[in-house]
Amino acid sequence: PKGVPDCFAYIDGARVSLELTELVDGRLLDQIRDDKANGQKLSAYWGEGFLRSQWDKSRCVQALAECIRKKDEKYQRNSNEVDFLIIHTDEPWLFPESIDEYLLHHEFKPTKSINSAYLLMTYVPGYSENWPVFRIF
Repeated sequence: PKGVPDCFAYIDGARVSLELTELVDGRLLDQIRDDKANGQKLSAYWGEGFLRSQWDKSRCVQALAECIRKKDEKYQRNSNEVDFLIIHTDEPWLFPESIDEYLLHHEFKPTKSINSAYLLMTYVPGYSENWPVFRIF
C-alpha cells in the first residue's frame, strides 16, 4: 500500500518503521540496457558511460536530497511518517571515502515525515569490517 513503510523492525523492544530506496543513476542504466539490446557497448567502466557515472559532491548531495524529497512527499500525502529511511547504493564510482567528505561539509535536515536517514553502501574491502553506513540526518 502507498504511504506504508516497507517493513518494521524492533530495536530494544520498540517497533520502528523502515523505508528502503536506492540511489542509482537510472537513466544511465536504462541507456546501457537499451544499447546492449541494440548491439552497442555503453558501460560505466569506459568511454562516455565512465564519464557519466562519476560522482562529485554536488551530484551526490542532489541525488540524496531527491531520494529524501520523494519519500518525504510519499509519507506527507498519506499523513504518515517513517522512523528510518535507508538509501542503498552500489554505484561503481561512488566511494565511502568520498561520502565521508561530502557529508562532513553538507547538512541535511530531518523532514516532516522522515525521522532519520542513512546511506548504506555495498561492502568495500579495506574500508571497514562491515558495509559502510552513513548517517544523513
